[in-house]
Amino acid sequence: MRILDREAGRSDGLLSHRLAVENLQHLLIQGLLLTQAHNYAEALTGAERAVSGEVAKRAIDLMHAYPEKPWSTAELARETGVSARALQKAFLRADKPPPMTYLRRLRLHLVHAELAGGSHRSITVTAVAGRWGFLHLGRFAAQYRELFGESPSDTLRAAVSQSPPSPR
Repeated sequence: MRILDREAGRSDGLLSHRLAVENLQHLLIQGLLLTQAHNYAEALTGAERAVSGEVAKRAIDLMHAYPEKPWSTAELARETGVSARALQKAFLRADKPPPMTYLRRLRLHLVHAELAGGSHRSITVTAVAGRWGFLHLGRFAAQYRELFGESPSDTLRAAVSQSPPSPR
């Protein structure tokens, strides 16, 4: 709630990014559902039926098919016909990172591909990162460096320096 309150009055704040708004909505709803008494509390916290590894594969296929969609674990679970908890367990059994970690890495790879293919000087790291839902640029840069061993700006700089000069 504090984040929403802080960002509500800013025209350039988090609420101007579609993926951030979706994530904040899900966090707020999830927080309310888990902290308030209601008729479905047991269903949310109760034991889950075992699900096959096929569920994780279907969720991964959805993320690859629509990486720009503001996925949440709950949305992926709904699309695969299981609960969020069952989906997380399916990822664990399939020896995959949790669904949102998997999605973040997928998007980091898409950012990398876009930056590495950046053949024109008008492309910026900030624009590409924002397009893929990375709003905290410091955290984004650290995750990028951890995965690719270089900064996003280094990737872009190398791509631009290797591209042929534009004809005048």
